[in-house]
Amino acid sequence: MKIKHRYALLDRFAEGGMATIYRAVDQTTQDVVAIKLLRPDHAGDPTYLEMMKEEARIGAALHSPHIVRMLDVGQDDSGLFYLVFEWVDGLNLGDWVRAHTRAHRHTSWLLVSSIIADALAGLTVAHQHTRDGQPSPIIHRDISPENILLSATGRVKLADFGVARARDRNARPTGPGIVKGKLSYFAPEIIEGRVSTMLTDLYAMGVVLWEALAGHKLHEGSQHEVFREVSRGEARPLTGVRGDVPEEIVAVVARALRPLPEERFQSAQDMRVALVAATRVAPFAHSDVEELAASVRAARVDFRTHLLP
Repeated sequence: MKIKHRYALLDRFAEGGMATIYRAVDQTTQDVVAIKLLRPDHAGDPTYLEMMKEEARIGAALHSPHIVRMLDVGQDDSGLFYLVFEWVDGLNLGDWVRAHTRAHRHTSWLLVSSIIADALAGLTVAHQHTRDGQPSPIIHRDISPENILLSATGRVKLADFGVARARDRNARPTGPGIVKGKLSYFAPEIIEGRVSTMLTDLYAMGVVLWEALAGHKLHEGSQHEVFREVSRGEARPLTGVRGDVPEEIVAVVARALRPLPEERFQSAQDMRVALVAATRVAPFAHSDVEELAASVRAARVDFRTHLLP
């Protein structure tokens, strides 16, 4: 199957509530790409179409080595809207952490810190976005381990701005039945009904950092139990689950997870600088890239093995 006589679909990679993700080949460049194709059952729904168009607008506005690049946008022969992104050959952070857990090994706190520092570099670009010369930060609103991609060459990319929104476009792009993001990564003020901000993104990044170091979820249990913990801003101290992480990194995690927004880092750049300082090394020195690349390749073998029947 081809889209617009240019993109040859190789296989279906993932199925979401709004769209299907395919791995494909761009027959013009021979590059492997990712195609995000609106599901046929949503073809006539203006809400989903608006969400795809907003993602295209945001994708065209963001340029960073730490954000997945959008390459093309259009409609297929049946009229379905699609987006084309670079293909990141590797794993997401969640699968990488799970591979360590299955092997009964802790993740490297240095690699985790470097990964999150690079993800924060991408988030900084989104938060510092301007429109017509005025600040217009793009709020990701779905920071999670699955949306931080790790390539087999040791690169880190922030993905899926599908529910993102620029501050100058606050009108709701979705209906009330559509839940944005994942409950475990919500900041307490979101549960209270307040709008997403840069600081809610940073809280979610703090949860991701905690989980990548701990090797398991910060909030576990039933939906009701998770809702209660999140609404109260409850976060177990990292030192209680892992004792080898330097106290400077523990302090970064703790500040990112403060229940009150004004007590957290006030920008992605501030959090990144603090995390880099806590590791006492420049993020992703050459050896770190090589170490992450080797770790991703090993984790991918483990991931594929566990997919086998």
